[in-house]
Formats: sequence, structure tokens, C-alpha cells
Amino acid sequence: MAETMMECFGDTIKAYLNSKGTDPHDHSTPEVTSGGLRSLFLHHLLQLRCNSHRVTAVLEAGEVAGRGESVKSSHEATLGSAVFPTASLFNHSCWPNIIFRFQGSKVEAVATRPIRNGDEACNCYGPQLGRMKRAERVAELQTKYFFHCSCPACAGSDASLDYRETVMDAYWCPVCSGAVTDAQWQCRDCHTQLESSDIERMQELRGETERMFSTANVDGQLDLPLLLKCHSLQSRVLHSHNMQLARTCDALAEAHASTGEFGKAAEFCAASCRAVEAVHGSQSIELATELHKLAQLLFNSGQFGRAVEVVEKALPLMRVYHHSPCHPDITELQQIKNLICT
Repeated sequence: MAETMMECFGDTIKAYLNSKGTDPHDHSTPEVTSGGLRSLFLHHLLQLRCNSHRVTAVLEAGEVAGRGESVKSSHEATLGSAVFPTASLFNHSCWPNIIFRFQGSKVEAVATRPIRNGDEACNCYGPQLGRMKRAERVAELQTKYFFHCSCPACAGSDASLDYRETVMDAYWCPVCSGAVTDAQWQCRDCHTQLESSDIERMQELRGETERMFSTANVDGQLDLPLLLKCHSLQSRVLHSHNMQLARTCDALAEAHASTGEFGKAAEFCAASCRAVEAVHGSQSIELATELHKLAQLLFNSGQFGRAVEVVEKALPLMRVYHHSPCHPDITELQQIKNLICT
């Protein structure tokens, strides 16, 4: 890459640096050579890995239409990478309390929850609680950024974060419906130790549902009967806040919405919202996205009172994560509320 940059820009940059402010009679400043410029390119390229920022935007993924109504969905997309020297000073946390909002060539650090005086403001470098398990996060941060993460989510020093770490991938306890991890196969709530026969059955069913979900969701085409069967099996072995179960609920919401069954779609979307809030938190962009979908489904199904409640919960989150108060998601939620309340 350094050699490619040298070939493309080397002569131009070298000529510029050697001519800028140069006094022909002053020989105290050495001339910039091709070798020196190559070293400079390489130096900065090596810095990019740990100091560049992924520039993102929330884009509409499309609409799910059914019986004359539609529900919009969105996703976070990577637009490119950029270097912001000041923003690079923020340290990482797998449970960050700030996000970066991008507008053109500018970046803005925004608090996602109250930060007490003296507390550190931390960004997330990628691996995040709720999206990756602790061991996976620690390994990736060590490989990519050369440090061992000791944030509260990785250190295990916060009970509420430990709960989120557990339930995001937990099995269901047949005794109390609590969370069972595959590390010890013991319920964290009632401390029941699962029998080997139960463990084997749960693992087999989970593997079956993973294959079933993949078959039911091919190229955006959703197989509703197969998804319903997948959900039924998952509900027998996975904790209600397990992210795999939440993903299935989300797919079922989309499948029902596509056939105009907005009431059923809202039920599954609400279940997904509960899991997302339990794992990602009440101030997360993940919850904001799910609440946006739920508000549309409730509105389309005529559940106007609940729709207003969801809109009022979603709007403050949307205003944090979107730079402009005129962002389409914010505008749409406000329109839903105005239509109901006027």
C-alpha cells in the first residue's frame, strides 16, 4: 500500500513539500527524498489500524408491505474510514457511554447515558457487549489493538452487565425459566444443575433450530411456517432474552407484516424489544431501531394507545443517535404521534 501511494502521489507530494516555504539559500532543512516519503507513508498507514474510525450511517433497508400498509426497516452501514486525531484519544469500552455521530467531514461525540464528573468517556472500537461474547471480544481487541480489555463488561465487576453477558446466549432453565449457560450448565437463578440428558437434548434442539432458521431465511424470502416451528423449538430451550430467539422473533414480525398481519407482527416485535432492551440496554441504538419498527406495527394494527407509548419511548433515543432533528426516522415517529393525537 505504501508503494502504491508512492507511485500515485509521491512525485506531487514531494514537489509540494520541497517547494513550500523553501528558501533556496537556506540549506538547514533537508530535502524530502523518495525514501523518506515512503517511510512517512508506511508510518501513517501502520497508525491507521489503531486510529482510524469507521464512518457509519443508518440507512433504510427497505419496506415490508402488506395490505396497503408498510413497515420500514433500517440498518447501520459503513461508508468508509477516517482519521480524527482528537477522537482517537478516547479509550475503548465494550459498554461505551459515548457514540460518534458523523456529519460530512466532522465527528461529534455524544453521551448515550449520564456520565458522572470524573468518569471516563469511552467509545467502542467494535467488539461490544450484546454482540459478542466476552472471550471473543477480549481476543479480537488483543489481536487488532494490542491490549487486554479490562472494561467493566470484561472484568466482571458489574452485576447488571454480567447478567446481560449471560442471557444474550443463555439456555432456558426448565425449573424456574432462568438463565443457564453452557459453561457450567447451572441456572444462575435457582442454581439447578442440569442432567446430562437435558444438556444433550438442548444442544441438539438448538443446532436444529439454527439450521431451520437458515433454511427459512434465504435471500430475504421468509418461510413463515418454518419460522413458527423454529420459534416453538427455541422457546423450549433458549432463555427469553437470548439473541437468537430475538432474531427469530424479528424475522417473524417481518413475515407477518408482509401478509398484513400487523397485530401478530407487533407481538413478535415486542418480544424482540424486550430481549434487546435486556441485553443492549434501555439507551441503546439497537432498542431504538426495534422500537421504531414496533411503533409502525402498532399503528398499522390500530393499537394507537400503545403506539403512542412506544413513540414517546423511541423519540428521545432517536434524537441521540441521529444528528438531525429532521432525520426520516424521527419525522416518521413524530407523524405517527401527531396522526393519533390530533
